[in-house]
Amino acid sequence: MAESGLPGFIGGTWFGLLAPARTPKPIIDRLHAETAALLNGAELRRAFEERDIIPGGNTPEEFGRFIASEAGKWKTLAARIGLQPECRPPPPGARRRRRARTSSSSAPA
Repeated sequence: MAESGLPGFIGGTWFGLLAPARTPKPIIDRLHAETAALLNGAELRRAFEERDIIPGGNTPEEFGRFIASEAGKWKTLAARIGLQPECRPPPPGARRRRRARTSSSSAPA
């Protein structure tokens, strides 16, 4: 991207698994362990290599920091080039999703 006048920015594609906020740590740990086992398996590794995909793998905490870093990087780039978000109206007939409200007395500790 340096030749485009944006030195210091490297674009790429990455994939990862995300879980809803406040998912219990034991569930996150299990998802991580199962995913790591799959990523280290010969069959999946071979399938990735055939498609020039380099499987990674890090801890859930490292992945969280990576996502935060990526968001910050692209936010900086958007500001630098003057990119503005666009708001589009919902398609006809679409219902707006509402967030569930939880009273403090029923919230998990």
